[in-house]
Amino acid sequence: MVWARLRISGVRTSRRRVLRLMREHGLLSPRRVRQGKGISHEGTITTDAPDVMWGTDGTRVLTAEEGMCWVFTAVDHYNCEVVGSHVCKRGDRFAALQPVAQGLARHFGGLTADVGRGLSLRMDNGT
Repeated sequence: MVWARLRISGVRTSRRRVLRLMREHGLLSPRRVRQGKGISHEGTITTDAPDVMWGTDGTRVLTAEEGMCWVFTAVDHYNCEVVGSHVCKRGDRFAALQPVAQGLARHFGGLTADVGRGLSLRMDNGT
């Protein structure tokens, strides 16, 4: 804001110089801090046995032949084993569930009701 006002009034200087000078003289506004108490992480994401907790995530990658694609994976938190993976062009919620379904079929024997009872699934709840 100060740099813009200086520029309007005809003073030619760089934005970085204005910020440095204001910082040196204590003229910058105080940084905002979080209000309230933060969420403490009391647990752990590693387990003592396999097939207790899995993590899943997806990312977009650029390929030479197909263009942009989605890669989804599910990983066991005990030994970092990839229990399922799925690559597709359209990354929707159904594609994101494919690695979990692969892992359930491979490690628990199918996709019937309650087959993964007791298994925890960690995700970032992204789009």
